[in-house]
Amino acid sequence: MTAENSSIEWGMLGSTSTLSNVSTQTLTSFFQPLSPYGQIFDPHTLYDATNGRFVVVADEANNSFSKSSLLVAVSEDANPADGWYFQSINSAVKIANRSTWADYPKIAVDGTNIVISTNQFTSSGSYLGAEQYVLQDFAGTNGGLYKGGASTVTTLRWSNAYSSVEEVSAPGAGGTYALSYTGNGIAVTFNPTQIVG
Repeated sequence: MTAENSSIEWGMLGSTSTLSNVSTQTLTSFFQPLSPYGQIFDPHTLYDATNGRFVVVADEANNSFSKSSLLVAVSEDANPADGWYFQSINSAVKIANRSTWADYPKIAVDGTNIVISTNQFTSSGSYLGAEQYVLQDFAGTNGGLYKGGASTVTTLRWSNAYSSVEEVSAPGAGGTYALSYTGNGIAVTFNPTQIVG
């Protein structure tokens, strides 16, 4: 499975290391169940080995960047051809009383949550901070996104010193690690408490 700014595709890897039965579609077509309103960009995909699902996240923004969403999709099972569940998250958040839009989403899974981190910018392009969105796999309306409902979302604001924060799965570590760019280097942070209980 792969995604780029214009499309998403998946297929079966055959014995000759080539894809067969390839399904390719535009991001707008793929996220059509969410009724997209703007440009969809910066898609990322990964496989949740604990739950046997593919996860896709992409940014969406209108032309003026006054409206911003994270579009999230989870495959119904380990085969992406069997169907998808979708959820949209408002990512137009206020930081220092200024409106921002989400850019450059990074995604991680830990078997219980989908963790998405974004850089937040003003419509004029000023970076104001990093935001984290935690979706509980099986908690929320109708059992959460992994059961076709809407997951409970918890947000966390990283210090303005951090950008491009990426959550790192560390099962059994008693917390979570995050890797980020700090302007003059790379930082590794350990959060010894659970973000969601």
